[in-house]
Amino acid sequence: EETSCGGHHHPLPLYLESLPSVYQGKHEDILKHKREDGSLFHSPSATACAFMITGDRDCKQYLEALVQRCGRGVPPTYPVDQDLIKLCLVDHLMQLGCDEHFTNQIGDVMDNLYWNWETKGLEPSKMHDLPLQIFGDSLAFQHLRRHGYRISPERFCRFMREPQMLLYMEENYQDFFGAMYA
Repeated sequence: EETSCGGHHHPLPLYLESLPSVYQGKHEDILKHKREDGSLFHSPSATACAFMITGDRDCKQYLEALVQRCGRGVPPTYPVDQDLIKLCLVDHLMQLGCDEHFTNQIGDVMDNLYWNWETKGLEPSKMHDLPLQIFGDSLAFQHLRRHGYRISPERFCRFMREPQMLLYMEENYQDFFGAMYA
């Protein structure tokens, strides 16, 4: 949300679960941040609070599906990108210098990642998922190249050709620190 000095802050509903229970925001202000899957920011806790305030049916369906899938506990964000989790684990093992003990497992992750990189088409990016997508693509590009795979930087650099993405990145630069560091 825009501030008086021209800066941007994360929208208040992102922190919905941490606000006092007396907070009763306008339903339309809360629900304008709802994603296609019925969640608020892919956050189960923010979605649960939004449901308690608004009674929105899509929020309830998201939460019920999440509980059925995850059982007793739910992750802090959902859906979870399993490939990105594996890639981050490989990255951490390499940074710790332990990768030599997991050569076969890292090889399997890299082979699967390369197969996905080559066979999956580029889906149009949703702007709210862009920071995580750029982070994942940059990490994948770095590790695939490091492990000897011949890949083109085309997928990783596609955001540089799309003016809407560049504008979004400029306006929300604080969300891209991790992605740009990677």
